[in-house]
Order: sequence, then C-alpha cells, then structure tokens
Amino acid sequence: TRKKLPTGFGNAQRVMLIFAVPSLCLIGYQAVFGEHMFDLSRVREYFAWPLILKKIVGIFWHFSSGYRFSMLTIDRVFFYLKSSPFFWVSAVNTLAVLLVALKGFFGLRREKFEWGLLFGITLFFPVVFLGIFYPIRLDARYLSFAAPFFFILAADGLRRISARSVRAVVLAVLIFVSLEGSQYAISAVTDPAHKEDYRGLVSYVYANAAASDAICGLEQQASYYRKRLGLQTPADYFARIDDLAAAGPSAYRVVWLMDGANMHPEVTRQAYRQIIEIMKKLGFEPAAEPRKFGGEEALTVLYKFREITA
Repeated sequence: TRKKLPTGFGNAQRVMLIFAVPSLCLIGYQAVFGEHMFDLSRVREYFAWPLILKKIVGIFWHFSSGYRFSMLTIDRVFFYLKSSPFFWVSAVNTLAVLLVALKGFFGLRREKFEWGLLFGITLFFPVVFLGIFYPIRLDARYLSFAAPFFFILAADGLRRISARSVRAVVLAVLIFVSLEGSQYAISAVTDPAHKEDYRGLVSYVYANAAASDAICGLEQQASYYRKRLGLQTPADYFARIDDLAAAGPSAYRVVWLMDGANMHPEVTRQAYRQIIEIMKKLGFEPAAEPRKFGGEEALTVLYKFREITA
C-alpha cells in the first residue's frame, strides 16, 4: 500500500522557514527604512482605485506573460488595445493562466489546507499590498520569489482540467506568449535592469561637464560608477540641490541635474516643473529638454540648467 503524504509542515519545511527569516527581515528593513514604503507622500499620486487595480493586474500579468505589458500607464493600455493584436493574446493568456492558478489554489486548499494557506499568503496578500505602495526594487524581489508558487498553482490547476484539448490550448498559448516575451526582452533597447541606464547617464554627464559646471543628484549611483569606471570630471559634485544652494550656485554656469523618472509621465512632468521653480530661485533656467537614458520608458532622466544672464 502507498504511504499517505502528510498534509502539514514537516521538518524540511520548518528548516527552510528558519533559513528564510534573515532574508525576510532584510526585505522588511529595506522596505521601511531604505524605500520608505510607509511615507504616504510618495504614493499619494498613485492612490486611486483604477491605478491600484491596474498595478495588481500588472503583477499577475508579469507572472504569466512577462514584463512587456505589465507596467503600462492607462493611456498606453488603451493605445495597445487599439493597435496591437498581440496585446490581446497576452491579455487572454494572463486571464487564462490566472484562472487556472486559482483553480489550483482552491483545489490545494481543499486537499491540504496548510499548503493552500501558505500559497495564498505568499501570492495574494502581497499583491494587494504592493498594488498600493509599489516600491520598484521590492516588487522585483517579490516577483522572483513568488513566481515559482504561481507556476506550481498554475500547473496543479492545469492538471485538474479534464478536457485534454483545453489543457493543450492553454499550454500552447502560454508557451507562445512566453517565447515572444523572452525574445522582446532580449532584443529590447531599454535594458530591463536599469543599472545600464544609470551607467549611461553618469558616464555622459562626467564626460561632458566643464570646470565651470556643477553636477547634482543620484549620490549612490554617481559614487558607484565614478569608482567602478574610473570617471573623472573637473566639475564640482553635489548630492542634493540643497547642498548646491548652500555652496553658492552663482559660481557655476551650468548645472547637470541627474534624477530618477517616474513610470507615470505626468508625475515626472510635475516633478520637473517643481525643479524648474527651485532652480530659478538659484539663478538658473532650463538649457535643454529633459533627456532620458534607456528609451522613452526608462526611469533615469537628465535635466540641464544654465545660468540666467538677462
């Protein structure tokens, strides 16, 4: 006779949970003190139910269909609805895989309640939490951590479908979308890892700034790439605009302000308008249009200001 599998947690699961505690503590520390998740002033522009729902759907879209359409603005969603047949295929795939994963979740919850509870806590509660706060780096860590749970549920739900033709269609569409998404990610001009965007931004500024210029912003990235790439510049560097103001900005003709862009263009434009007002008080005006590094959807931007002479 076959031995019945235990439904609860065994010693192996307890050991793995113990080993996971330091990682969970580190993620929690970064979320609170590194990324300031509970600073509501940072997320108030997102706190609208349509945006929260879009981000929650986007996380599951990322699980099942890759990142290509998972972080779109609402305007871009409507644009692709009108212009891209593959967007519709990807959307159908996302919905189908999510329904299959839910089927697996409810089946697992009935058969092994503890495991169903673990999968539910791992997948569904954090998605709502991230839908409200959405720190980018924490979201990336969660996606890589939780994706295996999602695909285990999807595989379990797929085997519970009795119709072989339905299983074949769902699996075929998933494979097609995944392969196309992988090809898109490999050939995309914008590097999914934004470190290449920061590298290009810092390298460009350090190569073009003159002795009469000032460089400002992105302290961690500037410090890292200055040491890693051996970058040299005759310009003075300031971590923040406040440091530039305290040092006496009248000594400089041009200010190169490196900053992070927001995935919502209107938020970035609003921030830029505020920066312009601050720089005008310091005696500077825009010298060029904002320049992004890594394509239009990149999250790095350069603002160039010149001394007001008139």
